Amino acid sequence: MLTYLKTKFVRYLILQTITSQDLSPEKFMFVPLQDFTAASDINWSAAIEEIDSQLYEKYGVDEAERSLIENTIKDM
Repeated sequence: MLTYLKTKFVRYLILQTITSQDLSPEKFMFVPLQDFTAASDINWSAAIEEIDSQLYEKYGVDEAERSLIENTIKDM
């Protein structure tokens, strides 16, 4: 799950709800739940950049949206 939280995809979705430093459970309202088991459609053992690509594909994020996310969220 920590790897998921490190992705630009998730960090961008959290950014959409943040108005202060407070990170309460409500800040995760746009973050989709995932299957973290071996049966998942996402390869969680891949590099974070690859996981981001898989998430973009899974959720139909187009090139303009990908560019916005990549330019808004810094690498960790």
